[in-house]
Amino acid sequence: MKKSFIKTIILLILTCTNSNADVSGKSIAYACYSCHGDNLNNINQSNTLSAEKLENSLLAFKTDKKYSTIMNRITKGFSDAELKAVAIYLTE
Repeated sequence: MKKSFIKTIILLILTCTNSNADVSGKSIAYACYSCHGDNLNNINQSNTLSAEKLENSLLAFKTDKKYSTIMNRITKGFSDAELKAVAIYLTE
């Protein structure tokens, strides 16, 4: 668990160091998998989550309209476009 968390932090640092970088939804999703698992536990349990709903949820974390222990901090490291890209990728 500790190694997985460290890998996640390193990935987030690498993907967030250049805000102009074109980061794909797929590459951002690897950070999601490290905490939520391959089945994305606690994200889409009913398999009805649309890309738009997930994007809105991620943006709510980013703007502190939705509370979480860590998601608020993680989402602030990404642009709105990057959060949209990961939402699309995760709901495909």
